[in-house]
Amino acid sequence: MSNTQALSSHKVLLGSRIGYIEPAVRLVVGFFLLVITAGFFLFPKLNSLWLGLSIFVFIGLIGSGLTQFCIMAWTLRHMGFRSEWDELKKLERAHTEEKTRAGFLDTLNLLNEVIVEMSTDGELTWTSDKWSELFGKDAGITPSGGSLNFRRCVSGEYLEKFDQMVDFLRNNPEKQSNINFLVCGNDTDGRWVEGNFTLSRDVENRERLRGVLRDITKSHEEQLAIAHKATHDGLTGLPNRALLENRIKQEIGRARRTTKKFALFFIDLDKFKQVNDTAGHHVGDEVLKHVAAALSSCLRPSDTIARWGGDEFVALVLDLEDTASASSVAETLHDSAQNKLKGTLAETITFSIGVAVYPDDADSIGDLIIKADHALYSAKSNGRNNIQRNQAS
Repeated sequence: MSNTQALSSHKVLLGSRIGYIEPAVRLVVGFFLLVITAGFFLFPKLNSLWLGLSIFVFIGLIGSGLTQFCIMAWTLRHMGFRSEWDELKKLERAHTEEKTRAGFLDTLNLLNEVIVEMSTDGELTWTSDKWSELFGKDAGITPSGGSLNFRRCVSGEYLEKFDQMVDFLRNNPEKQSNINFLVCGNDTDGRWVEGNFTLSRDVENRERLRGVLRDITKSHEEQLAIAHKATHDGLTGLPNRALLENRIKQEIGRARRTTKKFALFFIDLDKFKQVNDTAGHHVGDEVLKHVAAALSSCLRPSDTIARWGGDEFVALVLDLEDTASASSVAETLHDSAQNKLKGTLAETITFSIGVAVYPDDADSIGDLIIKADHALYSAKSNGRNNIQRNQAS
């Protein structure tokens, strides 16, 4: 028997007994016997009455023993008294259930997942043995003492999601809910956990969350890698065409609300095929990576440089002060890329740039890309190594 159960038993057996049926029955019977005995001595003329009462008490006691029904116990129960016998049986059932639960929990401890039980505000009432392995030493301990709180293990930006999940389960107690979150702790930096939770009520009708937690760091990182590959160029690590087009669409929406200007710069490496043919594709790949780094270095974090394909890059530059400033940005991009090349490569490769400004040259993503591409073609046609802007006709 656990300490909690022992204390409960002690309280039932040795605590206040005024509310229990059995002591009250004994008190009533004792009072009757005392009255009858006193009556025999004090009022001998009423001996028949005292004898009748004695027989009544005798029959009542014998009857309750044989039939398990006592009129006094029945009356006291309906008056709100409790039965010691019933409470002892309840304790016995609780003890049996606790032993069953302990065996079940021992089985759960064999799993790699962490099993938890907590209040809806995150105070943990039970965790399986894998808790410290998943969350780290001393995870969740509150500053005031040794109690554990699940919320202290959840990185701050995911606490709102946890609260939303609790609200959902309160409104849908028959359902389960899932949450993925970043663990907060010195020993668990970068660790991701998936939790599946249900809501139940304990014997005192208090809401309790029960959950199964597992480490999904590896699968989370794999998903991020897959998502990154879908939107980024494998050689340079820059955003690819799909991601760039999505960002252009977003920027058009923002620019329409704020009346801001932005520009697209199509950047092409002149004579790049010659480098591939003479020096090899491995050298050409290195050139592309160096150019990508140079172009990225002269843009702001809010801007985007993407690899459009082959030896062509596209820069999306936001919040231009005026249309003329696009020429200044183009010159910066040109000079930065050119200065990155050394020796023979610098003599062989030059850069042609085509520029289109929103909304002056075009006001849709398709037209803006066409304008910038036509401007690049114009730069190529005019001897390469120059900057052209294809303005709206």
